[in-house]
Amino acid sequence: MPHCEEILSRLDNSDNLLNSEREPLSILCVNDKNKTYYFLFTKVHHYEETNYRDVYNLLVKLRNLLINCQNITDLALPDFTDPFSKLTYTKIYNMISYIFHETNIKIHIYKNKLIYPTPVEVPKILKENHDSVIAGHPGSQRMYSRIKAAYYWKGMRSDIEQYVKKCKLCQINKPLRKSNKAPMEITSTSTRPFERLALDVVGPLPDAGFQNFKFILTLQDDLTKFTSAYPMVTATSEEIARNLVHFMSLFGFPKTILTDLGTCFTSELFKQLTEILKVKALFTTPYHPQTNGALERSHATLKEYLKSFVNENQNDWHCYLFTAILAYNTTPHSTTNFTPHELLYGYKPSIPNSLYESSGNTYNEYIRALQYRMRFSREKAIQNILNSKEKSKQYYDANSRGVTYKVGDMVYLKHHLRLRKALSPIWKGPYKIIKVHNKHNVTLQVGRKAIKYHTNEIKPATS
Repeated sequence: MPHCEEILSRLDNSDNLLNSEREPLSILCVNDKNKTYYFLFTKVHHYEETNYRDVYNLLVKLRNLLINCQNITDLALPDFTDPFSKLTYTKIYNMISYIFHETNIKIHIYKNKLIYPTPVEVPKILKENHDSVIAGHPGSQRMYSRIKAAYYWKGMRSDIEQYVKKCKLCQINKPLRKSNKAPMEITSTSTRPFERLALDVVGPLPDAGFQNFKFILTLQDDLTKFTSAYPMVTATSEEIARNLVHFMSLFGFPKTILTDLGTCFTSELFKQLTEILKVKALFTTPYHPQTNGALERSHATLKEYLKSFVNENQNDWHCYLFTAILAYNTTPHSTTNFTPHELLYGYKPSIPNSLYESSGNTYNEYIRALQYRMRFSREKAIQNILNSKEKSKQYYDANSRGVTYKVGDMVYLKHHLRLRKALSPIWKGPYKIIKVHNKHNVTLQVGRKAIKYHTNEIKPATS
């Protein structure tokens, strides 16, 4: 298989492993640093030919070997592309799916060749994938999903979590994610892109640009989570309708549209538009935005992004709106485990990257791979969405746990005056706790004043 020698060279006792004699159609098992590696050799030299029968027999041999290992439930496989082979990787992928179909072993195939950065390069990668305009200050899980597609180093997840945890902009701009105690109702799941489209309006925001934009119209596909946004001067039905028609000219007509009960969506004009387009209009329950929860969460991500890059007067947010959407659509979604762009178009978009380069494919290989990826990724996304909804319900219904504070702790305080400017940080501080009254009340040193606050108004600061 490709990359065997490269991976072998990174293992302990690599010299002996590389110099050992190998037989074709053999499997080399190596234990290294709490991991087990299985190297499959279809040939001894790169210039030798490999056929599908040999690959099939070798994969069957691997399956039988793994079945006897009771503790193996996951298997990670590298890309099978080999410049010296005439075999197409799509056929090999289908072969793997067939051979391991009736086993309990999950197969993870890494299409791209991972980069193993040096310790000097790691800070640059972290900064590039968190602080940049394209990255958009994602949370640790979304940042990890973004980085692991191209890089790997020991302790990567921990480094990412610490980097995000210590980010000052994230600490003052992002709200606490707490579950409510009310039971959650699991909604239906779409089976194709743009079967159901969610719409909402963000704003009013500080006037931006010479057009004095004040609002943002957001549109999100229920299945792929692909999101679009349009800056608007007003939040009228007329302006929303124009942007919606433009959106449909690019992506087609949905079966249903989900909105809140805002007057811009319940107006006679909007009703006539949906009737003409033969689109069914659905509305969320008043004071219960969770019905449109996925789009509401994307709003939080959008605002967090804009807060990280707008100027002091907050009048240039429209300049970052489209890069914010780019960052959202090119980062793996926590519900589907795929990027929205990949689920919609079948491939990952090309974005600036300081260290990674991808290799090209022929047209036939591209089409076969595209068809395979789109079929597999969408089926997998639907299952991931269903699983995520079930897990969200369990988490949502559980009681939240409080934080225990002590004197000397540094905390951030909710900034309730932020309504004066929609993109102002929602936390201010940090401030020191100078007295703990009980588990619900503490006193903070705010400037020269000692002020008593409820613990629901604060959160721990990380430095």
